[in-house]
Formats: sequence, C-alpha cells, structure tokens
Amino acid sequence: MMRAQNVDPSGTTSDGNDSQTVTTTGTENSSGSANSFTGSFGEAGGGSTTIVTTETGLRGGQSYSLSNTDTTTTAGRVTTGNKITGSQTVGETTTETATLTNAEQAVPAGSSAPSFTLTQTFSDTTTLTATSNLVTGSYSQSATESSTTTVHQVSRPAGTAGTLAETADNTETLSPLTRTESGNSITGTFSRTVNETDSASLVEVGVPASAGSGSFSLTQTTSSSPHITESGNSVTGAYTLVETGTQSYTVDQVISPPSQRGSGGSGNSYSLHETGSNATTLTQTGSTVTGNYSQSTSGSDNYTLTETGQRMEAGNAGWLVYTETLAATETSTPIETATQRRRVHPAASAQSAGVPSSDHRCLTASRNSPPRFLGL
Repeated sequence: MMRAQNVDPSGTTSDGNDSQTVTTTGTENSSGSANSFTGSFGEAGGGSTTIVTTETGLRGGQSYSLSNTDTTTTAGRVTTGNKITGSQTVGETTTETATLTNAEQAVPAGSSAPSFTLTQTFSDTTTLTATSNLVTGSYSQSATESSTTTVHQVSRPAGTAGTLAETADNTETLSPLTRTESGNSITGTFSRTVNETDSASLVEVGVPASAGSGSFSLTQTTSSSPHITESGNSVTGAYTLVETGTQSYTVDQVISPPSQRGSGGSGNSYSLHETGSNATTLTQTGSTVTGNYSQSTSGSDNYTLTETGQRMEAGNAGWLVYTETLAATETSTPIETATQRRRVHPAASAQSAGVPSSDHRCLTASRNSPPRFLGL
C-alpha cells in the first residue's frame, strides 16, 4: 500500500509505505439433547479463536514493525435445566492470552540512530457458574478471574552511540477477583459481594549515554484488596453499598544529574524513599427509583518519606549534604446527600409495577485490560 505525500507536475511523491496482514483462525463445537416429555435439556460447547496481526512500514524516515497475537479459548461451556420446573445451571471457563511487539528504528539504522521497542503480554482466565429458576425467580452466580499484564519498553534517543538510554517495566496482577450474587428476579431482592487482590510494579531506569551524563531510576509498587458488598431490591429501588479497602505502596527514586566536575554522575545526587498505606471506607444508601442517596466516605493515609541528597554550592563553595524524613497521617470523612433525577428504563418501570421480568441478573465476569503504554 502506497500513500501520496504531494502531487507535482512530475508525478506523485511517496512519503513511505506499509503493509498489514491479519489472519484469523478458530474452531467451534456444540452439542445438545432434550426430552420433550420430562422437559430436561442439556447443551455443551466451546471453541478457540486466534487473531495474528503483522505490520511493517516506512514513514518519515523511520521504519517500524508491529506484531500481535491474541488467542481466546472457551471451554466447559455447559448448560443443563428443565423447561417444566424452570431450573437451569450454566458454567464456562474463558482464557485469553495476547502478545504485542512494536519496534521503531530510524533509517538508516546505525549505532547512534534513535530506536524504540515495546513488548506487552496479557493473560486472563475467567470462570463463571450460575444457577436459576424461571418459575420461582431465584438465582445465584459466582465468578473468579485472574490476570497478568506485563510491559517492557526500551528507548534509545539519537546520538547515544547504541548505549541503552531508558527502560521501563510494568507488571499488573489480579489474583484473584471473585464475585458472588444471589437473589430473586421476581421479588427483586439481591445481594452481591466482590473481593479483589491487586498488585502492580513499575521500574524505570535511565543509563548514562556518555561519561558526562546523569542517570535515574524509579521503582514503584502498590498492592490493594478492596471488598464490596451490596444488597437491595431492584423492584423498589432501595439499595445499600459498602466498600472497604487498603492500599499499600512504596516509591524509590534516585537521580544523579551530570556532575559539575564532569565525573559522570559522581557529584550532585538525589534519592527519595516513601512507604505508606491508605485505608478507605465508603457507605452509600439510596433508591434507584427516586434518585435519592446518602453517602459517607472515611479514609486515612499513613506514610513515611525520606529524602537524601548532595550538591555542590555555587562557586565551588563546598558540598551540601542533607537528609530529611517526614512521617505523617492524613484522615478525611466527607458526607454527601443528594437527589438525582433518573430516567427509568421501561423494563424497570414494569418491575416497579409488579410485572415479573424474565431478564435474569447476569454477573459480568470479564475485566477490561487495555494495553498500557508507558511514557518515558
């Protein structure tokens, strides 16, 4: 594929070229059985889909390549039930894996030409089970999810003579996320619980490109375990929501700017170390019918921050070396009440009028994990 940059009397001038290939392969299987006298039925199925994308090109004096492979597999998709009694059980497990690689290189390539590479991997496994009864309206659902995302990024600015300039590594882990819900689609009562364990780490490193250049490093970790409970009635609109969670974090940063004496980072320096944890609790009660709600939030943040450094005073008057430590606790308790005008969906109006709904509450087990690109 060619793209035109401009047109002149002599013809068309190209600003580059690129090509892309997308290949999709998949398999699907299903089977089922039923008995018209007893009303029993059963269905089973599964499948797998793989999408492979490759792209290469040249734009503005810079070549690039992109490759992405994404595979989604659904196994154990089983549904059993009875059309007379109304009972039904559903279960399935979905696994997704993806790998993305992106590389850019100035043309012509050389030891001092700028370049950039990024590699991202993603894996996610979700298991869902649900039971319900179309006659009585009772239902229960549970889902578990575990996922890991990693990003590795390398950037070499122009003129670094091939020296590694900047790297960034980011890892996010969800292990696990559990959701449970039970209720009655006819009376409207429901109860939900969500438990989650998250962790993330970020490491950035800048290596000197020459003897007179400085360096830096940044390491950041976080972990949290939020817990959410909600109960209410979808017919009357009344609900109560409580969310609690604690997040722990650490931050380490080291900066060594170029020395005034040209010794390559052995002069002025700075470092920061911070550890802390913050706990929050949110309580909310309200009505999805009237839009009225009241909410209170309480939180606290306990942290310790230590800074150390040294620098050469003006006129080579001597070195200033310092260390500063700050320990603090911050708390907050905002309270909020409000009335909102909410547009009621026709299905909700029917439920409010006492009309049974065949639409069963379904727990969403997927988690959105978009690609995350680190800006260096």
